[in-house]
Amino acid sequence: MNKKYCVANWKMNQSLEDCDIFIDKLNSELIHNGVEMIICPSFVHLTQMQKSLNDLQIKLGAQTISEYSNGAYTGETSAEMLNDLNINWTIIGHSERRQLFDETNDDINNKLKVSISKKINPILCIGETLTERKNRKTLEVLKRQIQVACDSIDFSNVEFVIAYEPVWAIGTGEAADLETISETHEQIRSILPELIASSNHISILYGGSVNPGNCKNIINIDNVDGFLIGGASLDPQKFLSIYTQMNEIGVESI
Repeated sequence: MNKKYCVANWKMNQSLEDCDIFIDKLNSELIHNGVEMIICPSFVHLTQMQKSLNDLQIKLGAQTISEYSNGAYTGETSAEMLNDLNINWTIIGHSERRQLFDETNDDINNKLKVSISKKINPILCIGETLTERKNRKTLEVLKRQIQVACDSIDFSNVEFVIAYEPVWAIGTGEAADLETISETHEQIRSILPELIASSNHISILYGGSVNPGNCKNIINIDNVDGFLIGGASLDPQKFLSIYTQMNEIGVESI
């Protein structure tokens, strides 16, 4: 059984006060049971959250990482900077980065190489648009994204996670249906061995309008190893509900 993850992507949300309220909620109610929790706040809140989370078994991650190590790259955050903060996770290739900031598969490959070189565990996001799905190009698109992004990279010394996010389900409030999630995760799992060496240990997460009402049915699907959560992760009660339900599934499966 692959490792389970519950990842919060806060995007450009949450004030410092919101972060403190969130952490207080975790402090009072969080019960661990084998599911790795990772929170990815804005870069400016990483330091404060790192201090506050010291006593909790929770990891922090960045929402992206620069492909450059240093230099005249205004607004970028390097792997070395994340190392300085003891941040050992980062999201790479989120659909919003691809669409709004024109990140290409080659850019994502460079970012993965940088993160691996600094032993920062990457969460690679992949996903198709609604047009690509309607044109039956989902598998072709996902395979290309993985193939180019992971070219010439050895993942043996880090935890490497893939998050499948159908672009058409992100932020809509409607997750993909269970059949679509099952079929797509099975396809991703089936193509990994030809694209990445020793791929059996790679966890595949689902992202796209996950909430407390649908998470239990989704996590029960074969080849779904957790979630990358956007909107619902901003509410500590909703996020904890999802995490708790994942833990309950873990207990039931033992």
